Amino acid sequence: METTKTLNAKTELIDPSIANVNPEQCNLSILFQKDGLVFSVLRNGLDKYIVLGEYVSNATTPDYPALFAFKNQLQGNFAAVQLGFFTPKFTLVPLSLFNTQDLATYAKFQFTTAADEVLRVDELTTHGLAIVYALPATLAKFCDDLFGKHVLRHAAYFSICHYLNQYKNKPGEHLHANIWRNQVDVTVVKNGKLILSNGYAFETDEDVLYFLLNIYEQLALNPETVPLKLSGEIAKDTKRWQLLQQYIRFVELEKRPPLNYSHEFKDIPEHAYNRVFQAALCV
Repeated sequence: METTKTLNAKTELIDPSIANVNPEQCNLSILFQKDGLVFSVLRNGLDKYIVLGEYVSNATTPDYPALFAFKNQLQGNFAAVQLGFFTPKFTLVPLSLFNTQDLATYAKFQFTTAADEVLRVDELTTHGLAIVYALPATLAKFCDDLFGKHVLRHAAYFSICHYLNQYKNKPGEHLHANIWRNQVDVTVVKNGKLILSNGYAFETDEDVLYFLLNIYEQLALNPETVPLKLSGEIAKDTKRWQLLQQYIRFVELEKRPPLNYSHEFKDIPEHAYNRVFQAALCV
């Protein structure tokens, strides 16, 4: 796949069978932040992931055309296109209290909206929640121009949807943390209900430990009995992992969603790209 000079390919995995696959047979999922993106292609019918890519941008400001340079390799209309954008400017509102006319009111309690941002809302109707967030207006327009029919949501939508479905009939406390570069995103479910969904920017491994221990304390979770399930950029032979194990009794690596994966993915740790795999399931 050809990329621009401001974009570095960190992962590019393509199943050879793609030569015989039409985009109409697949779902495309993309999760991105201002410094890069991760995307996957899921072949419907076989429920098999056949493409996985990650690109990191070295641009000082968001360069959306550069981030989507790989799109030239994905010609045609996909069965579904899921786009997820992470921003810390978001808040959750129970649908029972939600009114679309009050987006600015909900937002001002949690964050400040910039002049070049628009307020959006994603409704998780089944779970009785609404996510109110600020989205760069240029990004919304760019996605409309590039992809045509698509769904653009806050990235937390996919994690919340996935974990609430996973633990729908499973009592107990479940804490998941995904690490992507300098961001740790945490989802906590208790007895089938969402307790927390939030993201934290960090600089050091000690910051990660602090945020997670604070969550255990604030939510009255016992670090001796409630496992910490990790995904993203984390490995067992790192200082970060060892530090977490010193204070949390059960530290585990998350498994991929139970679908099929190309043999090309065999060298990628199962926990590495779970967020983008989850997105494809929330169509």
